[in-house]
Amino acid sequence: MRALLILTCFIGGIPFGVAAKQNPVKQIIAVKGKCDKLIVSGKTITPKCKGLLWNASFADSRTGFYFFTVDGAALSFSGLGKKQVKQGDKALRLPIDHTIFGFQKTSDRPLSASGQCVFENPFTGVAHVQCKAEGQTGHFEASFVTDGKPPVSSMKGK
Repeated sequence: MRALLILTCFIGGIPFGVAAKQNPVKQIIAVKGKCDKLIVSGKTITPKCKGLLWNASFADSRTGFYFFTVDGAALSFSGLGKKQVKQGDKALRLPIDHTIFGFQKTSDRPLSASGQCVFENPFTGVAHVQCKAEGQTGHFEASFVTDGKPPVSSMKGK
């Protein structure tokens, strides 16, 4: 319950802010685990990566994976959910067309990027999420393994 409350409080801050007003959040799924890699604009900041990952779905079918740091930053890899395709037996691949980097309740505008996130279903146990993209400000990459516990879900609308 505490995680759901924290999750809901973040809707107005990083990394949603202005985007959420124009494109309402439909659902956020939060998982805990281990962040194995975090690279922002070519700079490795893995030691600061937090053991929390969100997947947010928006009204226009856009979806994003949000990786957080212990000092209040967030990196989002974003693409259109309707373009995701099956990747092998257990995973899906989401083409990425934007990244957003935010820090302490402020976020940059979405930046064009090209890449992908490959992810497994966190509702079936331990799941892997790997995202890579090349953007206007360099290379972005993140890797996360969930702890196998069921995600916390927050429904924001239909």
